[in-house]
Amino acid sequence: MADFNGTIASMQKVVHPIIDLIAHPPVLKDLDFEAAGPALTAGEILALDANDYAVSYDPDSLGPEVNIVGVLAEDVDPSGEISDINGKVLWHGAVKASALTVGGDPATATDIASLEAAGRIFTV
Repeated sequence: MADFNGTIASMQKVVHPIIDLIAHPPVLKDLDFEAAGPALTAGEILALDANDYAVSYDPDSLGPEVNIVGVLAEDVDPSGEISDINGKVLWHGAVKASALTVGGDPATATDIASLEAAGRIFTV
């Protein structure tokens, strides 16, 4: 008689250190990024462009890029050899303010205030 003793599957919960699990449990959402778009690092404040792709929030935009939707929870590189055209985004929860970026630069107090005014994400 055959003996089967092994692991069928396993899951690992991965949460980036930008997220504060103690202040509020995170709600993550998968968003699409445009293929061949720029590489983005976790902590980037995001908006959606006119094609519903996740892009860096742009406070000076006259378009939809001014409307914050979340914070990138993992590094993505849609232009890489293995394109990351889908990435995890903190949709609701608490994030460490010191980890936030806009266009790769540290987020300003105004950027952080805009993030909190969107109403779903809080900073600690």
